[in-house]
Amino acid sequence: MNPNETIQNLTNLAKPIDKACSFIARAVGPDVVGIFRDRMFVYRTQNALRLQAILDGILKEWNIKHPTQVPKRIGIPFLEAAFLEDDETLLQCWGRLLANAMNPDFKNDMHRQFGEILRVISPIDCLVLDACLEYVAATQKNLFKPEAIADNLGKAPCDVKASFQRLRSLGLFDSEAEIPLGAAPGAQAFYRDFNLHHITEWGRMFLRAISLNPVF
Repeated sequence: MNPNETIQNLTNLAKPIDKACSFIARAVGPDVVGIFRDRMFVYRTQNALRLQAILDGILKEWNIKHPTQVPKRIGIPFLEAAFLEDDETLLQCWGRLLANAMNPDFKNDMHRQFGEILRVISPIDCLVLDACLEYVAATQKNLFKPEAIADNLGKAPCDVKASFQRLRSLGLFDSEAEIPLGAAPGAQAFYRDFNLHHITEWGRMFLRAISLNPVF
């Protein structure tokens, strides 16, 4: 399936819309069903067009003239979830995920779970992930303090700590790190810092899938 043919895929959304309209008819009466049906279709179509513009821009930047078709078992769930997204930050992540899925040179596995992760994370989670990637690119270190990321993003530390908790629950981060005590060379003394986070192997796979310039 070629996600560039975005509008054609909107036909796959007819059944969920019909089901929702059936509920609306039972809840508030059949006379308002048409209003909601039209609004749902317009909403998803607008998001689809925005996503297509992002995707086309990435593929053009990469000079990909013959993109790989995404298997339906992956592409359909991706598009169904992406068409419901109206936040620009998350739409950019969806565009990067689809672009990598269509990139013939992308050598990593593309998992359906990547779409499930994007479906549940929030915009600040995406910002935290991007900030961590920038830190890794600049320092080659895979250790992060939420307070430092919060300061870098200009966000409240409590919001960034909550973001790390959500990302950890998805398996993208682990919050325990063994830090050398700085004893004599060759010493094996460590202490555990639970305020330091590092990206897991699963997190690296996900970040490669949503990155334009992977650092892992």
